[in-house]
Amino acid sequence: MHRIANHPTCLLLILSAGLASCATPAPPSWQKPGASESAVARDTAECHATAEQEAELRYPRGFTTPTLSAPGLAMSQQRDNTDRANAATATFNTCMRERGYVREAK
Repeated sequence: MHRIANHPTCLLLILSAGLASCATPAPPSWQKPGASESAVARDTAECHATAEQEAELRYPRGFTTPTLSAPGLAMSQQRDNTDRANAATATFNTCMRERGYVREAK
């Protein structure tokens, strides 16, 4: 039996893909002139907590239509999870901007 992973070309492709993923730039970080690391960490934590609370209020868990079939229920839950995540991200970004932070590439 021939194993694909033992083929040199496949191994080279796998290693190349692994190295390329390591070279991906880090996402931009939030910066505020004069803010200490502890202040940034505190503001980040507070904004995350606020964002999660807001997202849960807007898209509460467990409130789906009981008449949906199993696939419909799964799709509804996925949509709600996506909406909740998007709301949390938007609220977090707004919170950080309101506190005077800007996004800067690392």
